[in-house]
Amino acid sequence: MKKFLTPIRDWFTAGRRVALYAVALALLPLLQRLGVVEQSAIEPWLIIIQAALQVLAGLLMLANLTWQDAATWFQRGGRAAIYTLGGFVAPALTTLGYFTPVQAENALQTLSDVLAIAAALLAALYITPSPTPARENPDGSFDVTSLPDF
Repeated sequence: MKKFLTPIRDWFTAGRRVALYAVALALLPLLQRLGVVEQSAIEPWLIIIQAALQVLAGLLMLANLTWQDAATWFQRGGRAAIYTLGGFVAPALTTLGYFTPVQAENALQTLSDVLAIAAALLAALYITPSPTPARENPDGSFDVTSLPDF
């Protein structure tokens, strides 16, 4: 898989992502003038295109990580990034008429549930717990400085 993804990652530079977004910025108004896209749909489509470019870039960066490194990335920021992406795309798809507000809310709730389950599974499978347990302080609080940072 790395042999397949590495050339794509090397081609898909930040400059090319900007160029692809610029093409979308130029084409969408043209498509609107031709009657293919409604004026009100241009901004949601730009949000979706930008989000897709960012997700693809992120996935390609993960191509060289080990499973444990990818699990750590997911726990430390990946889960939040994916949920944030859903938070942008769901309203955009609602604005475009592909989702009703209730469907968008259900999709975000499902995404949240799936990400929580994935986080628990990845933590159990790939993240090594600290060998030092938390210590109770005299005041009843716990010293968690030795626990792993998630």
